[in-house]
Amino acid sequence: MNYKLDYPTHNERKTNMKIQIITILVAFFTPFLAAACAYYFSVSKKHQLENQEEAYKNYYAPLMGLLTHYQLSIISYGRSVGASKQGSFQFKGRVNVDNRLHVLLRNNIAYVPKTIGPKLHQFLMSSDDFFYLEGEDYKKYEHYAILASESFDLIIIESLKEASILSGRLGYPDIAAELLSEFLKSFVAMPTNRHLVHG
Repeated sequence: MNYKLDYPTHNERKTNMKIQIITILVAFFTPFLAAACAYYFSVSKKHQLENQEEAYKNYYAPLMGLLTHYQLSIISYGRSVGASKQGSFQFKGRVNVDNRLHVLLRNNIAYVPKTIGPKLHQFLMSSDDFFYLEGEDYKKYEHYAILASESFDLIIIESLKEASILSGRLGYPDIAAELLSEFLKSFVAMPTNRHLVHG
Protein backbone atom coordinates (compact mmCIF):
# COMPACT_ATOMS: atom_id res chain seq x y z
CA MET A 1 0.00 0.00 0.00
CA ASN A 2 1.25 3.37 -0.94
CA TYR A 3 0.29 6.31 1.19
CA LYS A 4 0.46 9.72 -0.29
CA LEU A 5 0.99 12.60 2.12
CA ASP A 6 -0.86 15.77 1.29
CA TYR A 7 1.21 18.81 2.08
CA PRO A 8 -0.41 22.25 1.92
CA THR A 9 0.36 24.10 -1.22
CA HIS A 10 2.15 27.41 -1.20
CA ASN A 11 -1.17 29.31 -1.62
CA GLU A 12 -2.78 27.33 1.22
CA ARG A 13 0.15 28.14 3.52
CA LYS A 14 -0.18 31.85 2.68
CA THR A 15 -3.92 31.76 3.35
CA ASN A 16 -3.42 29.99 6.71
CA MET A 17 -0.77 32.51 7.70
CA LYS A 18 -3.09 35.40 6.84
CA ILE A 19 -5.86 33.86 8.96
CA GLN A 20 -3.46 33.48 11.90
CA ILE A 21 -2.30 37.10 11.60
CA ILE A 22 -5.87 38.37 11.42
CA THR A 23 -6.82 36.28 14.48
CA ILE A 24 -3.87 37.69 16.45
CA LEU A 25 -4.71 41.28 15.42
CA VAL A 26 -8.38 40.87 16.34
CA ALA A 27 -7.42 39.41 19.73
CA PHE A 28 -4.96 42.27 20.28
CA PHE A 29 -7.27 45.14 19.30
CA THR A 30 -10.57 43.87 20.75
CA PRO A 31 -9.90 45.18 24.30
CA PHE A 32 -8.94 48.61 22.91
CA LEU A 33 -12.05 48.73 20.75
CA ALA A 34 -14.25 47.70 23.69
CA ALA A 35 -12.67 50.40 25.88
CA ALA A 36 -13.12 53.03 23.15
CA CYS A 37 -16.80 52.08 22.71
CA ALA A 38 -17.41 52.16 26.47
CA TYR A 39 -15.78 55.59 26.69
CA TYR A 40 -17.77 56.93 23.72
CA PHE A 41 -21.09 55.72 25.14
CA SER A 42 -20.35 57.04 28.63
CA VAL A 43 -19.41 60.47 27.22
CA SER A 44 -22.46 60.39 24.95
CA LYS A 45 -24.74 59.48 27.86
CA LYS A 46 -23.21 62.21 30.03
CA HIS A 47 -23.72 64.73 27.22
CA GLN A 48 -27.33 63.56 26.78
CA LEU A 49 -28.00 63.95 30.52
CA GLU A 50 -26.48 67.44 30.48
CA ASN A 51 -28.79 68.42 27.60
CA GLN A 52 -31.79 66.99 29.45
CA GLU A 53 -30.81 68.91 32.59
CA GLU A 54 -30.55 72.12 30.56
CA ALA A 55 -33.99 71.51 29.04
CA TYR A 56 -35.47 70.80 32.46
CA LYS A 57 -34.00 73.91 34.07
CA ASN A 58 -34.64 76.29 31.18
CA TYR A 59 -38.07 75.18 29.98
CA TYR A 60 -39.84 72.51 32.03
CA ALA A 61 -39.19 73.85 35.54
CA PRO A 62 -40.18 77.44 34.60
CA LEU A 63 -43.29 76.10 32.84
CA MET A 64 -44.33 74.20 35.96
CA GLY A 65 -43.64 77.31 38.03
CA LEU A 66 -45.86 79.31 35.69
CA LEU A 67 -48.67 76.74 35.87
CA THR A 68 -48.71 76.90 39.66
CA HIS A 69 -50.15 80.44 39.32
CA TYR A 70 -53.38 78.94 37.97
CA GLN A 71 -56.03 76.68 39.42
CA LEU A 72 -55.27 73.92 36.94
CA SER A 73 -58.43 71.91 37.57
CA ILE A 74 -60.47 74.69 35.91
CA ILE A 75 -57.91 76.27 33.57
CA SER A 76 -58.46 76.68 29.85
CA TYR A 77 -56.81 78.82 27.23
CA GLY A 78 -59.49 81.49 27.59
CA ARG A 79 -59.01 81.61 31.34
CA SER A 80 -55.22 81.69 31.09
CA VAL A 81 -54.80 84.59 28.67
CA GLY A 82 -56.47 87.13 30.90
CA ALA A 83 -59.78 88.85 31.29
CA SER A 84 -61.71 90.95 28.85
CA LYS A 85 -62.76 94.34 30.07
CA GLN A 86 -66.23 93.33 28.91
CA GLY A 87 -66.08 90.02 30.80
CA SER A 88 -66.30 87.62 27.86
CA PHE A 89 -64.68 86.97 24.52
CA GLN A 90 -68.06 87.31 22.84
CA PHE A 91 -68.17 91.02 23.58
CA LYS A 92 -66.07 93.56 21.78
CA GLY A 93 -63.26 94.91 23.84
CA ARG A 94 -59.59 94.55 24.56
CA VAL A 95 -58.34 91.51 26.44
CA ASN A 96 -55.44 91.74 28.86
CA VAL A 97 -53.21 88.94 27.57
CA ASP A 98 -50.83 86.95 29.78
CA ASN A 99 -47.87 86.40 27.45
CA ARG A 100 -45.58 84.56 29.87
CA LEU A 101 -46.11 81.19 28.17
CA HIS A 102 -45.44 82.72 24.73
CA VAL A 103 -42.18 84.23 25.96
CA LEU A 104 -41.10 80.96 27.61
CA LEU A 105 -41.83 78.98 24.44
CA ARG A 106 -40.10 81.45 22.12
CA ASN A 107 -37.00 81.64 24.33
CA ASN A 108 -36.72 77.85 24.71
CA ILE A 109 -37.93 76.53 21.40
CA ALA A 110 -35.01 74.06 21.28
CA TYR A 111 -36.25 72.29 24.42
CA VAL A 112 -39.96 71.83 23.73
CA PRO A 113 -41.20 68.26 23.12
CA LYS A 114 -41.03 67.05 19.54
CA THR A 115 -44.59 65.77 19.86
CA ILE A 116 -46.09 69.26 19.74
CA GLY A 117 -44.70 69.83 16.24
CA PRO A 118 -46.64 72.35 14.16
CA LYS A 119 -48.96 73.09 17.08
CA LEU A 120 -46.22 75.25 18.59
CA HIS A 121 -46.16 77.53 15.56
CA GLN A 122 -49.95 77.53 15.42
CA PHE A 123 -50.13 78.54 19.09
CA LEU A 124 -47.61 81.35 18.78
CA MET A 125 -49.17 82.74 15.62
CA SER A 126 -52.81 82.33 16.64
CA SER A 127 -52.65 83.58 20.18
CA ASP A 128 -51.16 87.03 19.78
CA ASP A 129 -53.40 89.65 21.33
CA PHE A 130 -54.06 90.99 17.81
CA PHE A 131 -56.86 88.45 17.56
CA TYR A 132 -58.54 89.83 20.65
CA LEU A 133 -58.58 93.44 19.55
CA GLU A 134 -61.85 95.17 19.06
CA GLY A 135 -63.25 94.53 15.61
CA GLU A 136 -66.30 93.61 13.61
CA ASP A 137 -65.05 90.31 12.22
CA TYR A 138 -65.62 88.27 15.39
CA LYS A 139 -65.63 84.89 13.60
CA LYS A 140 -62.09 85.47 12.32
CA TYR A 141 -60.90 86.24 15.82
CA GLU A 142 -62.78 83.28 17.27
CA HIS A 143 -61.23 80.94 14.68
CA TYR A 144 -57.73 81.93 15.77
CA ALA A 145 -58.69 81.71 19.44
CA ILE A 146 -59.93 78.14 18.90
CA LEU A 147 -56.66 77.19 17.15
CA ALA A 148 -54.65 78.76 19.97
CA SER A 149 -56.76 77.00 22.59
CA GLU A 150 -56.32 73.56 21.00
CA SER A 151 -52.59 74.15 20.69
CA PHE A 152 -52.38 75.40 24.27
CA ASP A 153 -53.95 72.19 25.59
CA LEU A 154 -51.60 69.97 23.57
CA ILE A 155 -48.50 71.98 24.55
CA ILE A 156 -49.33 71.78 28.26
CA ILE A 157 -50.14 68.05 28.19
CA GLU A 158 -47.10 67.01 26.15
CA SER A 159 -44.74 69.30 28.08
CA LEU A 160 -45.89 67.92 31.43
CA LYS A 161 -45.55 64.34 30.18
CA GLU A 162 -41.98 65.06 29.07
CA ALA A 163 -41.20 66.89 32.33
CA SER A 164 -42.37 63.83 34.26
CA ILE A 165 -40.05 61.56 32.27
CA LEU A 166 -37.10 63.93 32.67
CA SER A 167 -37.62 64.32 36.40
CA GLY A 168 -37.26 60.53 36.76
CA ARG A 169 -34.07 60.43 34.69
CA LEU A 170 -32.54 63.38 36.51
CA GLY A 171 -33.61 62.35 40.00
CA TYR A 172 -35.95 65.27 40.63
CA PRO A 173 -39.34 65.02 42.34
CA ASP A 174 -42.12 64.34 39.84
CA ILE A 175 -44.14 67.54 40.22
CA ALA A 176 -45.26 67.33 36.58
CA ALA A 177 -47.39 64.22 37.09
CA GLU A 178 -49.49 65.98 39.74
CA LEU A 179 -49.82 69.12 37.60
CA LEU A 180 -50.89 67.03 34.61
CA SER A 181 -53.48 65.20 36.70
CA GLU A 182 -54.94 68.56 37.80
CA PHE A 183 -54.85 69.97 34.27
CA LEU A 184 -56.76 66.99 32.87
CA LYS A 185 -59.57 67.73 35.34
CA SER A 186 -60.13 71.01 33.50
CA PHE A 187 -61.53 69.05 30.55
CA VAL A 188 -64.28 67.80 32.85
CA ALA A 189 -64.93 71.31 34.18
CA MET A 190 -64.87 72.83 30.70
CA PRO A 191 -64.99 70.22 27.92
CA THR A 192 -65.92 72.69 25.16
CA ASN A 193 -65.46 76.38 24.34
CA ARG A 194 -62.08 76.39 26.06
CA HIS A 195 -61.11 79.43 24.00
CA LEU A 196 -63.69 81.70 25.63
CA VAL A 197 -62.25 84.41 27.84
CA HIS A 198 -63.83 84.68 31.27
CA GLY A 199 -63.46 87.68 33.51
